[in-house]
Amino acid sequence: MLLRGTRVRALGLLPPQRLGLWASAARGGFFPGSEQTTSHEQTFNSCSLHQFSLSFFLFCFYIKHLIRNPMAYNAQRSSRYASAVLNLLHVPECILRRPTPSLNHPPVSPALKPGRDPPNRCYGPSFATVFRKNQSVGQSPKEVSFFPQARKLENYIPLADTLRAKGYEVQMDALIVRALGAWDPCNERVLRTCGIGRRYARLMRRLMVSDTIRRSRDIYIEHITGHRQYQEVKFELYSMAWNLKEDLRDCLVAAAPYGGPIALLKNNLRKEKSPGSRPLLEIYSASGVPLASVLWKSGQVVQLGWTASEDLLCIQEDGTVLIYNLFCEFKRHFSMGNEVLQNHVREAKVFHTEYGTGVAILTGAHRFSLTTNIDNLKLRRMPEVPGLQKLPSCWAVLSQDRVTIILLAVGQDLYLLDNTSCSVVTPPGISPHAGAYVQMAVSFNYCYLALFTDTGSIWMGTSSLKEKLGEFSCDFRAPPRQMVWAGSAGSWRHAAELWILSGERRFVLDEDSYLVPELDGVRIFSRTTHEFLHEIPEASEEIFKIASMAPGALLLEAQREYEKESQKADEYLREIKDQNLLSEAARQCIEAAGYEHEPETQKSLLRAASFGKCFLDKFSPESFVRTCRDLRVLNAIRDYQIGIPLTFAQCCRYKQLTIEVLLDRLVLRRLYPLAIKICEYLRLSEFQGVSRILAHWACYKVQQKDKSDEEVAHAVNQKLGDTPGISYSEIAARAYDCGRTELAIKLLEYEPRSGEQVPLLLKMKKSQLALNKAIESGDTDLVYTVVLHLKNELNRGTFFMTLQKQPVALSLYRQFCKHQELETLKDLYNQDDDHQELGNFHVRSSYSSEKRIEGRVAALQNAVDEYYKAKNEFAAKTEKPEGVFKVTMLPGDGVGPELMHSVKEVFKAAGVPVEFDEHHLSEVQNMASELKLDEVVDSMKESKVAIIGKIHTPMEYKGELASYDMRLRRKLDLFANVVHVNSLPGYKTRHNNLDLVIIREQTEGEYSSLEHESVKGVIECLKIITRDKSQRIAKFAFDYATKKGRSKVTAVHKANIMKLGDGLFLQCCEEVAELYPKIKFDTMIIDNCCMQLVQDPHQFDVLVMPNLYGNIIDNLAAGLVGGAGVVPGESYSAEYAVFEMGARHPFAQAVGRNIANPTAMLLSAANMLRHLNLEHHSNMISDAVKRVIKVGKVRTRDMGGYSTTSDFIKSVIDNLHPHYGV
Repeated sequence: MLLRGTRVRALGLLPPQRLGLWASAARGGFFPGSEQTTSHEQTFNSCSLHQFSLSFFLFCFYIKHLIRNPMAYNAQRSSRYASAVLNLLHVPECILRRPTPSLNHPPVSPALKPGRDPPNRCYGPSFATVFRKNQSVGQSPKEVSFFPQARKLENYIPLADTLRAKGYEVQMDALIVRALGAWDPCNERVLRTCGIGRRYARLMRRLMVSDTIRRSRDIYIEHITGHRQYQEVKFELYSMAWNLKEDLRDCLVAAAPYGGPIALLKNNLRKEKSPGSRPLLEIYSASGVPLASVLWKSGQVVQLGWTASEDLLCIQEDGTVLIYNLFCEFKRHFSMGNEVLQNHVREAKVFHTEYGTGVAILTGAHRFSLTTNIDNLKLRRMPEVPGLQKLPSCWAVLSQDRVTIILLAVGQDLYLLDNTSCSVVTPPGISPHAGAYVQMAVSFNYCYLALFTDTGSIWMGTSSLKEKLGEFSCDFRAPPRQMVWAGSAGSWRHAAELWILSGERRFVLDEDSYLVPELDGVRIFSRTTHEFLHEIPEASEEIFKIASMAPGALLLEAQREYEKESQKADEYLREIKDQNLLSEAARQCIEAAGYEHEPETQKSLLRAASFGKCFLDKFSPESFVRTCRDLRVLNAIRDYQIGIPLTFAQCCRYKQLTIEVLLDRLVLRRLYPLAIKICEYLRLSEFQGVSRILAHWACYKVQQKDKSDEEVAHAVNQKLGDTPGISYSEIAARAYDCGRTELAIKLLEYEPRSGEQVPLLLKMKKSQLALNKAIESGDTDLVYTVVLHLKNELNRGTFFMTLQKQPVALSLYRQFCKHQELETLKDLYNQDDDHQELGNFHVRSSYSSEKRIEGRVAALQNAVDEYYKAKNEFAAKTEKPEGVFKVTMLPGDGVGPELMHSVKEVFKAAGVPVEFDEHHLSEVQNMASELKLDEVVDSMKESKVAIIGKIHTPMEYKGELASYDMRLRRKLDLFANVVHVNSLPGYKTRHNNLDLVIIREQTEGEYSSLEHESVKGVIECLKIITRDKSQRIAKFAFDYATKKGRSKVTAVHKANIMKLGDGLFLQCCEEVAELYPKIKFDTMIIDNCCMQLVQDPHQFDVLVMPNLYGNIIDNLAAGLVGGAGVVPGESYSAEYAVFEMGARHPFAQAVGRNIANPTAMLLSAANMLRHLNLEHHSNMISDAVKRVIKVGKVRTRDMGGYSTTSDFIKSVIDNLHPHYGV
């Protein structure tokens, strides 16, 4: 096919004596010769409406009776009617006219009828005509069978003879089509132009009694040859819904084969840089339904193309190839080589081979590079063309014998580039006057090649350039804008007269169009329509040709007559059975149904086949059932909203698209319900059908960010359940790739196979969880895999500590070490202080490893020492005193150790039954490591309570974003931080009698440690807000208010700016507030809240807020009552409680000077005792602290005094005396 301007030319080849050139009017119909023919509107202006109406009525009356009662008129009466009709219609001017001779219309071969002059053509007023073989001319009525269908032709002879007498050629079996074809009541344009009223339209509907006639008139075109004709049908697939304002020639266009999507890149050639003129990438279905669009923000695009899996390739001039999915979501990119950066890509092509989808480029240096598979990228730089100084006029990619080569044209020379060489080739048999090559096209299956020259010559042959198939000239010389092959399924050698051998045909289009080559035809779409041009199958031709006597045609008529309860059905059926062709008739109807696109026509043919099968004893129903099944699926996906116009040939005949591939295409479009329905209809196994679809749906579901991890995991599990073939680990892997680690972990809980869970957990660096899953599986090999992975990943100390928590893993690793690593086994015993096992180890080594007597004695002596230590250790074990609470202590940095010393002194003086398990964790003092952090966590798991100082976080970036303080809070899930801001009696501030509580969520928000440098000099920090944690902190705040008897909760936010993040937090607070109707709830923006706290803090009771806001408000509120040294704080999780200072400040300037204020730490310690139900001791300490402050004689410098820390502690202890010893 050639696309040039607004013309589409179907190119093919006939033997020289049968070569014909034909053209199509832009407004419908087909006619030969030049385009200067008078239009049908002008024709009908020559006759009055009254004369036309009378003439048309008489003509229709005549045709009506011919069709309905072919035996009613004899030849003489028919001749009179024909003469009357022709006289009234003014045949030479109105209906029939001789075409103007043209060089583009050579006479038809005289082989039809020896001795006859070259015949003229016969046309109706709208130039709609059907050319068929002149089967009836020259036959007398006696020579025609008396079968009713044939009798119709006999009665048309008088009218035909009259027409011939006027000098016109008449083909008998097309006569009725010529007569009625111009007056199709469905053609509104013709009716409107000719002024036909409703009365005559109704009359025409009654006259158009035969679907066969209507179909034959509309779609069949045939040149007259001595063999079976090559025929084409062009029909409309869709009326496009995209409402394009631009012409297709102004856009970069790419359409995927097999009814695939269409991509348009608009404004690609504009040079303006304003945002409004940026290129716009849009993707549509084949019916024009929008799928996605995105503003193009990358480089200049040279070419678009589609992969076999319907991914869009965007080839830029810098050699970068960007890959997008159907919904314009970026997937990945690759480069076509560094040398392209300097020379740029001038032209590019996307091609498909058995290796996959490939890309070939032509650079400004006149060099070619290609890759045959973008999924396994291997770039090949093709040899240089000698003496090439300019870009080739045209080039194409060929695939021969599993080798990809490039054919290019430079003037009149053709060059073939393979992996190693460049060779000059010459097409066999090409005319020496053909001229320079300006365009070339390769068939869909790379078997055939067409070359177009600047003289208008077209050479066609095999792509190997070893055989010529034909050569002819056309009436234009300018290079066509697009030239494609209309299919490649036929065989040139065995079906030359069937396929693409019709010379040149022109289909003049109303608007700019684009051609998409397909396996069995070519798709043609424009701004308004999408059409398909393809070969008419033999079965359809035999059934629907005029006055066909084929078994399938007779069976179709028999079934229709049967539905009318007419006795003619028996006559038709008897005729078929007498010739033993009933089985062939059913086969023809089934085959023809598969190639029809209209469901009603499909049903009609299948009903006929089913009707015929009833009279057959032995007829396999397999083909009938398979065709019905396939057509139902094809009709479903051809729907306008789906927009996948696959043909029966593509999907079923040539088996190019299997049902699995079709389902994948539906799944890629996210048409999950339709895909599942097709699976159920075809009764595919769950593993082959539904499971794959649900798995893809789940992978798409986990990428949606609008729902929480818990909701998504629940929805996925509810939909998938225990469906066979579903791998939750694959879905979890997709969630992890999307950055949803917690969701991935939740999904892995549904995975029944531990062997599938463990690899992903290791990839997610969830080593502890992976080890747990491996142990639960009972698979020792899997446990060994995890243990060895941990050994390579962790340092030696952390690795041993991890094994200590898993006795099964430790035991298996010890067994491994006994055979493979004896020294490691010794280190394990030393790590555990297992002196008993160490003694056993030395005993074994004394006789297994040591050869010399001295070494054995030394080993035995070591064993004695270890046994002695084990004995002493056992004897030294004593039970702890009853009623003593163990508390984890982290002194922290700055003045933290001094304040912890103060707490110990006060606890000792007050007789508090608490034992401190002290650990040191400091990034400043290089006392922080994962091992120490794990020790703290282990201590917390035992004690459940901790008191900590400020763990200072350096500002310098040392490769880890999360501080140890943040890691500790995440490991313990300390989600709620509570700071009670309370005015101290006796210490005056600007606002007295303050009593408010600040609650903040401290495991996410801005402190999520998710930062990265997207480009040089641009840092992105991510703020994480989740529904689960927002609801949890909101519920904690309302529960706290309820328990403490408070009446109001205020949610602090910035939802007016961060509408999604803070908006979600605010929404969760509002939802939780509805569950506590007795507590007043209001909201406040963070900046306003800061101002209100300074101006009127008494309006607040309980405040709840995200992480960063809480950190700021904590310190601000502390300043209202005396500073960071007087406000206590605490953090809670579901299991643990940590007590600390409310305003986290290390007081580095006070280190070692004995001037730090211990009030906040002592009040926090008192709160801790209250948490341990030691109310007496808690009140004793808090009352003593407040009494010292109220008296005012001993105050530290931050409170306006001059006392030291020691003075303050001594005063507190002195105030304990009334209670001391109690």
